[in-house]
Amino acid sequence: MAVASAGNDHRLGANEAPPAIISMYLGDQLADVIDQLEKGDPKSSKQAGALKLGSDTLPPLPRDATDRNRTSPFAFTGNKFEFRAPGSSQSCSEPNVILNTIVAEAFDLIADKMQNVPADKFHEELQKLLQKIVKEHKKVIFNGNGYTDEWVEEAAKRGLPNIRTTMEALQALTKKDNVALFEKYGVFNKRELDSRYEVNMEDYHKKIHIEGKIAFDIAKNVVLPQVLCAYSNALKTNEMAKTQGFYAVDGYARELGDKLKGLEEAVAQMEAALGDKHEAILDAMANLRVIVDKIESVIPDEKWPLPKYREMLFIY
Repeated sequence: MAVASAGNDHRLGANEAPPAIISMYLGDQLADVIDQLEKGDPKSSKQAGALKLGSDTLPPLPRDATDRNRTSPFAFTGNKFEFRAPGSSQSCSEPNVILNTIVAEAFDLIADKMQNVPADKFHEELQKLLQKIVKEHKKVIFNGNGYTDEWVEEAAKRGLPNIRTTMEALQALTKKDNVALFEKYGVFNKRELDSRYEVNMEDYHKKIHIEGKIAFDIAKNVVLPQVLCAYSNALKTNEMAKTQGFYAVDGYARELGDKLKGLEEAVAQMEAALGDKHEAILDAMANLRVIVDKIESVIPDEKWPLPKYREMLFIY
């Protein structure tokens, strides 16, 4: 919920952002300490060794015991945890408030368990408590590739939620357990959480509606006229070729005609969806995106009014 937004729904789970499944990456060194803690009292710590640079003239450099693992939403990077799920346009204040509340609850829980333990039993009881915590919550630890389908399946087996949409994520603001947690520590009361729910819902719906209107405008006023022009030219060229006895490219004109029909239907669906709920707008945008992507691949570069994917990716 702390990172949910209309824009982040597109980003989380893509190939340049962590997945929507919240897990924790510890790296080899810290994961080894946790494994030892689960079995007993940690006695050692893994060392990373030297960094191999492939040059005999450079001195050996110490290598950090962790890597950055950019596929993890919450990763330990040597001396800190990085929360990578917030979007670029988002204030980090809300995620920090929620993370700090989580940490406060964890310390409070441990303090309540340990405050009446005799001094001579303190270390022993603390070890037992930490082992219990690790065993109950180690399912959130994942040091592998968060982009794989296998991780989605494994996360489901572990019982980790895969909340991919803002609408689903915002429900966390109204759950009784969460309301009780924030009220317990004086962070938010129920009225403040309800107001945030309403504001975030309205913000989400407005942004989805704006995106839908922009998609409709581009498709109708930029893409559709160009496809009509290309189809008309293809028909004229074929007619001239047949009249003069030359080879006519009937297949290309037929393909453009089919795609033009699909585009007109997608534009009509998009226009109708703008007066409907956000689910209809999202479905219409996805459908429009598919047909426009297909058309882009058959229209000549000089006739296409927008930058093509390969131009944006490979031509600088």
